[in-house]
Amino acid sequence: MGRSIKSVEEKFSIILESLQGPSTVQSICNKYGITQTTYYKWRDKFLDGAKTNLENSANRKNNNEDKARIEELEKLVGKKTLQLEILKKTLKLV
Repeated sequence: MGRSIKSVEEKFSIILESLQGPSTVQSICNKYGITQTTYYKWRDKFLDGAKTNLENSANRKNNNEDKARIEELEKLVGKKTLQLEILKKTLKLV
């Protein structure tokens, strides 16, 4: 088989077609002129990317929760600092 360079979009499309349809891997490879080894490399990268993205989504959710908690605590520290300043000024006036 001659070596042909496929774009990312083409690779993505080929992998999706093979995962969605009733076609065999061999028929997909024949249709697009790629070897099964190439197909499986692409498929594995595709699935690894999906897994990584799902893991990152979970991490982003945790990070967002952490950021919200940090903002809440920063506001609380700000309020307490303001209260302290007011008390200091009040005590100096008495």
